Amino acid sequence: MHAFSAGACTVAYRDTALAMPELVHGENILLADSSEEIAELIAEVGADRQLRRRIGRAGLKTLRELFHPGDAVSKMASDMRQLVFRGAA
Repeated sequence: MHAFSAGACTVAYRDTALAMPELVHGENILLADSSEEIAELIAEVGADRQLRRRIGRAGLKTLRELFHPGDAVSKMASDMRQLVFRGAA
């Protein structure tokens, strides 16, 4: 998430996206299954400024959409209500 907040192109292991379906390979992140693939993707973005910028901007947009303060507070409040009322039943 730190790289997203800086608008940096992010390359990560595919497992990173398991808990975040918002992460989509080739759209807002580059995902790899192995160290070799990570190295290949890093070399690819190192050589392709447009790809770096596109992925970086999309990652920042995703972060802003996911963690918009109003949305985040609403989600937290909803989750808390579910926990409280489920525990009271």
